[in-house]
Order: sequence, then structure tokens, then C-alpha cells
Amino acid sequence: RSVFITAWMTVFAVGIVDEWIQFYLPQRVGVVPDIYLNGVSIGLVLLLSAKVIYPQDTSSPVSPENIKIAVIATVSVLILTAVFIPTISEWGYRHKDPRIGIFYSRFSREELLSAEPGELKRNDPYLEKIYLGQWKALPENPGVDPYLKELSMHLIHRAHYYERKNLWRAYKENLILVHYFPAFIVNTVLEWPESKVRGIEKELREDMDKPFSSMVFKEDLFVWFGPLEMLSMIFLVSGTLVVFAFKFRASSPIE
Repeated sequence: RSVFITAWMTVFAVGIVDEWIQFYLPQRVGVVPDIYLNGVSIGLVLLLSAKVIYPQDTSSPVSPENIKIAVIATVSVLILTAVFIPTISEWGYRHKDPRIGIFYSRFSREELLSAEPGELKRNDPYLEKIYLGQWKALPENPGVDPYLKELSMHLIHRAHYYERKNLWRAYKENLILVHYFPAFIVNTVLEWPESKVRGIEKELREDMDKPFSSMVFKEDLFVWFGPLEMLSMIFLVSGTLVVFAFKFRASSPIE
């Protein structure tokens, strides 16, 4: 049984390294969900092997040495995951708003609403470009302030969906901009005219309450838990496994 766990963790680690390599390759992406998808797939195959193909191997006694190897493999994967996640992802938030649906951000709700154009204008040369309609190129520029990058991404998605007649998604992106970037949108050239908004609402009467999830940063941010929670969980799980291995060794008969 411990052999299957060791094999699972070993292949899991290979999957993490593979995603890591893909992250640095042009035209490839390495994302956290793929790691867990790989892990679940491998686990199901090994479970099938253990229960159907090689059931006799799971009935044999487990030695302390095998438990030790399985624990080392599991702890190694946990540490590798902890190093991998901040390398390819940024920590972020998953916001749920009943008026909009779900959207993702690097900032908390309070941080989004507290930003003011005046504070950024003094320090950021890109803010004026947003109001001049040059926001489409901003996300690719590493010098852009993260808040402005996020603002420009929602503007890009709003324009993209509107141009392709996907009014429902364009409308939802507009709600994100109006409610969470109000100081940069309301009463500026970026605000949609009231007549345009009302026209879209009239056309979308039956679709207004459909579940919505913004694609902006959906694959780029790690939102399941924060860095402190992750480290705490890794220490807790690793410590529990080590204690279990020592207790199992102590309770095993000495040959």
C-alpha cells in the first residue's frame, strides 16, 4: 500500500516539475489547476491498479521502511508545491458579488474601492494612456502599476465581448468596472452612457441573473488560501505524517 502512495507522490512531483518547465517555455503555460488535475488522474489510475489489477499487493504487510519512504515522498511533494505556487502564480482574492457574480483580483474588496486616480497620477505615467484609449497595450508592459493593469484588463474584456455581441459578459465586466473601479470610471470617458446600459439591460432581461465568472486573472491568481494558511497547512500535515511514521516504527515488531 505504501508503495502505491510513494509512486503517486513521485509522479505528482514529476508533474509539478513539468508544469514548472512549461511556465518558462514560450507559447506554453504552467498553471496550478493542472498540477492537481494530473495528481487526481494519477491517483485514480493507481487506485485502479491497487484494487483491480494488483489486489494481492495491497494485502501484504507494510514495513516501517516503506512507511518512511512514503512519508518522505509526501512531505517532499508538499514542499515542492509550496515553492512552485508563488513562482508561477500571484496570491489573490476570489470575490463574489450578488449583482455581478464571481471575479478575481490581486486586491481585497477594500483595496479596490480605496484607490484614487490622484494617488496614482503623481507616480504613474500610464494612467493618462488609459483615458486616451491606449489601455489595450498596457497589460503587456511590466512597468504598469498592478491596479492599472487590472483596470485595463477589465476594459479590454468589456470591449472584446461588446465587439463580439456577447452583451451579457460585456455588461458584467462593466458592472465590475463601475462598482469596483468607480473613481477611474464614473464620470470619465470610460463610463458607458446611461442609454447604452439601459438598452443592454432591456435586451438581457432573461439572462441578467445567470451565474457569471470573469475570466480576468482566473488562471493567474492563487485564491484558495493565503501564504500563511498554506505554510501552516504544510507544517501541520508534514508534522502529522512524521509523528505517524515514528509511532508506526515504534509499534512494529523488531525483527
